Amino acid sequence: MSLGKIFNAAVYAVCASSLFFGCAGTPENAKTAFVHVDANKSRGVVKNLSGVNYGPRISREDAGNNERETFYELNPESARLHDVSLQNPGLKIVDVDMIFANMHADANDPCNYYFAPTDDYIKIASAKGTKIVYRLGISIDHSLAKYRTAVPDAKKWADVCCHIIAHYNEGWANGFKMDIKDWEIWNEPEGVSRTKTRPNWAGTNGQFVDFYIETAKIIKQRFPNINVGGPSQYYAIADPNLLKRVAETKAPMDFYSFHCYPKTPDVIIKRLNQVRKFLDELGLKSTKIYLTEWHYMPYSFSAIRENGSDAALKKRKMYENINGMDAGAFMLATIIAMQDAPVDKSHYYDFESYYWGLIDDFSMKRKPYYSLLAFSKMANHKNRVEATASGDGVYAIAGKDANGATAVAVSLFK
Repeated sequence: MSLGKIFNAAVYAVCASSLFFGCAGTPENAKTAFVHVDANKSRGVVKNLSGVNYGPRISREDAGNNERETFYELNPESARLHDVSLQNPGLKIVDVDMIFANMHADANDPCNYYFAPTDDYIKIASAKGTKIVYRLGISIDHSLAKYRTAVPDAKKWADVCCHIIAHYNEGWANGFKMDIKDWEIWNEPEGVSRTKTRPNWAGTNGQFVDFYIETAKIIKQRFPNINVGGPSQYYAIADPNLLKRVAETKAPMDFYSFHCYPKTPDVIIKRLNQVRKFLDELGLKSTKIYLTEWHYMPYSFSAIRENGSDAALKKRKMYENINGMDAGAFMLATIIAMQDAPVDKSHYYDFESYYWGLIDDFSMKRKPYYSLLAFSKMANHKNRVEATASGDGVYAIAGKDANGATAVAVSLFK
């Protein structure tokens, strides 16, 4: 595919390792793809789906791992605060049980809350305009003993969460007025680990449904102007009873969140359409859809979490692959495909970590980082225009900025 000087436009392109652009050294058996752009034909607005899990890690900044500028260059639309205590070991940060460690303590006493590292983390992550999606709950507990999973008293837990929200939105306890809109209740309550235990929620699905309904009502009544939702179910509609009960009880659910780790973009699109259809059938037509975790995953979780020394090298190669060239092409292809799907926010998992990050533990940028950076630049051209692609696995999007400058993003996946 020759991009050349087709027209006066910035072009951001990503391709999988099996495909090449029309340049010197292209093999004779290279595939050909075509993208046609009509900059005079409007297609509405480019949806900025550049959100990520995590902000810049703060626990190792004084040891040579300052990731702020890397994060600011990426300029994600929003950062979801989940698993932040795993990203920042040694810090009591973000999670409800980290901020308010003793559930027997007085929830009205500011002395029983520890906000300092979370304050700094949010200020750093949002410094350049990135919005915050705050997950209320715990980071995933991969220990065999499951030390952190629980079934909290709903009223007390909701009361604590209300004080956390008040700290960041109303200035309570020497806090701030950040106007954080999105507050997510829990994460993957129905998820099951490799040992058949639950790494996020100690109770049953039914207990969580009751918990969500009660806590969502309390929080929404106290803060009617925020968005309350959840619970980041493990794959779409993992427990349909939750949504059915929400509809029956008229419990608040401003957004429904779920996760998807597939090997092709079409799986995500299919699940988004299934969720929208199910929500609409239940009368939850105003409930938005947040895809709060997604990542390229051509393997099963059981394979990637296999135990034993014999599996170590195999797992290392798997993790290299899910953050490699194909993953980069998958990322941009998926974001382009989601432009026409029923999704309101998306959060790639994640910005920084050894296993899943756009950057690794040494702050080195991986292939998908550049894909999200390309889209982030593309998203500045908010007025979407016609872009059609032909060829196997070709995805394209185009837009114009306020000055009429055109940008095109192209991905060739597989």
